[in-house]
Amino acid sequence: MDKQAALRLLVVGVYQATDAYPNTLGRVRHLKDRFDTHVINEPLWTTPEGGSVSVRSPLRTLWRALAVHVRLAWRVATGPRKDVAYIPYPAIGVVLVLALLPRGWRPHRIVLDGFISIYDTVVNDRRLWRPGALRSRMLWALERRAFRIADIVVVDTPQSGDFYAQIFRLPSKRFTPIPLATNELVYAPRPYRPTGGRCRVLFIGTLIPLHGIETIAGAARMLAGRTDVQFRVLGDGHDAPKLQAALEGLTNIAWERRWHSAAELAEEIAQSDICLGIFGTTDKTQRVCPYKLYAYAALGRATVTGDTEWLRSVTGEKLDAPFYAVPVNDAHALAGAIEYLADNPTERERLARGANDFFGKFLANAVSLPVLDSLLMEACAGRR
Repeated sequence: MDKQAALRLLVVGVYQATDAYPNTLGRVRHLKDRFDTHVINEPLWTTPEGGSVSVRSPLRTLWRALAVHVRLAWRVATGPRKDVAYIPYPAIGVVLVLALLPRGWRPHRIVLDGFISIYDTVVNDRRLWRPGALRSRMLWALERRAFRIADIVVVDTPQSGDFYAQIFRLPSKRFTPIPLATNELVYAPRPYRPTGGRCRVLFIGTLIPLHGIETIAGAARMLAGRTDVQFRVLGDGHDAPKLQAALEGLTNIAWERRWHSAAELAEEIAQSDICLGIFGTTDKTQRVCPYKLYAYAALGRATVTGDTEWLRSVTGEKLDAPFYAVPVNDAHALAGAIEYLADNPTERERLARGANDFFGKFLANAVSLPVLDSLLMEACAGRR
């Protein structure tokens, strides 16, 4: 296909093009291959090897954010005008600054990647700001305005779209669910074969509230007498102090707090017998499919995760459940599921195959990226 004839696309943002943000990296790479794409990117922060965001004072952070967005707006205004702009996460500030440009200087149509709501994360999920505080209301208003300015907002699940529409008082048709992009070169299928002996249970994540890390630690404590079941946690984040306290006296769980590359994570998953998803009590737990489930399913490993609204919605397709579901925030149920699977290698094999089949049918790039292509083409057609 003639790229120029198909669509003139602008990818503009403040994102990081690294493996730490695989969805953004995968989508941008695909769009550059698929369309006549011009990229303007001014990374808002830097992430050295090791994965942690470089720390600045609040004043320096604000100054850098302002400078980055001003440079970005100038580059867009002085560059060639495009049919459609796709703005990867984090997109809110980019959309707001583009709206300040005269109409003739900005893209005709805007597609915003709303992968994570900043307001929901700060106020509802992590409870860093009080809901009624002035700064919380200002953040809500800014994010709502960005969603209103955008012609289309891409979200990861239908449940996230419904939530955004409700919380920001916007039409649900504005939000389009598309599964995340996955690094399928690294997270490639590896047939599971039980080896006997120890059963290795793996959790990877940034230890945010939706993960329910205390539930995982509680299950490990209940299975402390099973010397054949060994837990491994990879990651660091908001709830690290809770995990540190919960691990007191436990010898059946190893925790590595350092950042791991995609290749390292894939190898860890491949060496595991059971992988763990999310078990938190926050509303966000119910509506998301975390990236860890993509990775587990892409490689093909038995996975235990919370019985959430998203999971129930995708297992209503008359197919074998891809994951072993347990009630969230229930360490007893999680421990029971792990013990059952530890004693039933045949069931682990069945779940591993089912997870990989599910990935291919519902989450793979071959499913998600053509939907993004069509969405951008429709945006362009709507402009014309």
